[in-house]
Amino acid sequence: MDPFSYRIGFGSIFGLSDVEALKTMDRPTIFRIPGEDHSRAVLVSTLLHGREPSGFRAFLREAETEKKYPFDVYFSVGNVQAAKIFPYFSQRDVPGKEDFNRVWVDTPCTEDQRVAAAMGEFFDTLPLVAFLDIHSYLAKTIPPHGVIPKMDTATKDLIGKLSLSAFLMDMNLGTLLERMGRKTTAVLVETGVNNSPEAEIYADTTLQKFFEGVGISSGVGIPHHTKFYHKGIQFKIAEDASVTWADTKNTKYSLTLPLDLEHLNHRLVREGEFLGWADSLEVFRTNDLERHVEDYFYLQEGKIRLKQNVVPNFLNVKEDIMKKGGFYFFQEFS
Repeated sequence: MDPFSYRIGFGSIFGLSDVEALKTMDRPTIFRIPGEDHSRAVLVSTLLHGREPSGFRAFLREAETEKKYPFDVYFSVGNVQAAKIFPYFSQRDVPGKEDFNRVWVDTPCTEDQRVAAAMGEFFDTLPLVAFLDIHSYLAKTIPPHGVIPKMDTATKDLIGKLSLSAFLMDMNLGTLLERMGRKTTAVLVETGVNNSPEAEIYADTTLQKFFEGVGISSGVGIPHHTKFYHKGIQFKIAEDASVTWADTKNTKYSLTLPLDLEHLNHRLVREGEFLGWADSLEVFRTNDLERHVEDYFYLQEGKIRLKQNVVPNFLNVKEDIMKKGGFYFFQEFS
């Protein structure tokens, strides 16, 4: 069986609900919507995580418009198998399998990585002028925002039409965004809380603004005064660390995080800020080759505190996500 499915046109999913459309797919599926000019194309990625359907639903609503495009438009529906786990659109990944947005690596070794490699090789054949990846998140306290793989003028201009803030993610995490950023102008937009009406609306708006920004539809897009954040570093909670959330230290766990940790998101948090309780900084890990856990955290009488000013991005304050996908600290770009 081919690693992904390829379809031309919206016909196979036209008029279907999200679940009905999903049921027509048994693997990652790429749709090509031919435009008048085949020498240019854009690619829109959706559903790399199964519980983040806002982009997929925006794609289905776009199909209903029956628009004619000036050049080719491709839509990719990624983690179909995770999204199909009942109840639909509730699982980030297939249990026991890899994060499907960490498998876009240069040297594929696993089944999921080989699927991603096959899709990536196909994407490399396309005459792309731009790429958009649509996601959502679990955190309740952060606004929609952008993510970019590089800080060149074209990328900043495009994300500036889609988002009020953008985080530079150039950490070799194995994301599709990083891979596509080596080929074309690539942006990612986090549209809001998973499965929320607000995320659906923002995804629709993002898709239309993207089309305007790249010349698919009329309009040039109104640029925002976008704030950019760079010098990002990823941390993960150690796999063997036991974690709980509470207002006081729980000595039964190696790491106690405050219940209101999310309130630190997307704002300047200064040196000395309290982040939780632990007896050792070994509860945190980073793969950064130049920066270390001790550069960012210190312990003071069992309390974890920040060692420098940072802008945190806690997309999903859950134990499994903070161990698998991690969390990030940034600096504001000026």
